[in-house]
Amino acid sequence: MRKASRRDLKQIIGIYSQYLNELGKENPYWLEAILRSKSKRVIVLACEYNKKVVGFIIAYKKGNEAYIESLAVSNGYKGLGIGSKLLAEAEKILASRGVKTVYLSVKSWNIPALNFYISKNYSVRGIVLLMCARPEEITVVRNNESYTALDLNAGNIKTRISKPLTWWSNLVDDVDRLIYRKFYREERALIVRKGHSVKALVMYTVNHDLVVDSMVFSSYSALEALTAVLHYLRNTALAWKSRSIEIPVDASKKKFVTLLKKAGFRVCEVEYLLYNNLL
Repeated sequence: MRKASRRDLKQIIGIYSQYLNELGKENPYWLEAILRSKSKRVIVLACEYNKKVVGFIIAYKKGNEAYIESLAVSNGYKGLGIGSKLLAEAEKILASRGVKTVYLSVKSWNIPALNFYISKNYSVRGIVLLMCARPEEITVVRNNESYTALDLNAGNIKTRISKPLTWWSNLVDDVDRLIYRKFYREERALIVRKGHSVKALVMYTVNHDLVVDSMVFSSYSALEALTAVLHYLRNTALAWKSRSIEIPVDASKKKFVTLLKKAGFRVCEVEYLLYNNLL
């Protein structure tokens, strides 16, 4: 068990590629940026067996909280306790740095992962809905012409606003922006303003699909701002000829879920939110 380094990139990508359904697809440049990061807020550990990396874990820290981004063990090395050791070592390091609570997310169909984390004292905190829609089927009227949008590289973002659509945004977005400023990732940022005030910040990638990574709103007029956001995302997706738009949202945010449903979105996947108190 050791700190992962840039020389492990190829092997980590190889392991990552075995779990695309569970972990989601990541750009190799992003994984390289993570491995090159010297920030103490980012923890990347590798498990080496016979000079071969057979597992890894990536975690972010913010204050006394942390988020586990990824944990994976190579096929052929499961059942050896590698995942347990990686998790325990990461939690030990996080606790030594003042972290009290660790969070993570697991797709609802990934029963083995759910059982694994529950056996490690993790509990379910909530549910995230991945809501999807075809751009041409989105029925949203931009109800206020005073909204404007600025679309730019995610690495240039410095603004801070307070109301995330998913709980993990508070943990990972600051770390993401730290790395974006130093390295390359194919991610865009949409800033929506009303007058001179920033009302929404959206991190997304766009190609065959437009995938929203995080969406944060100011506490005032958030629903109105979401309508403006959907207007701009729909136009962007149509310009790219994207097949769909995907937006993650906490199931507890009923007004946001209702607005998305009225706009033509439906639930296409579900994730459980888990946590563990270390102290």
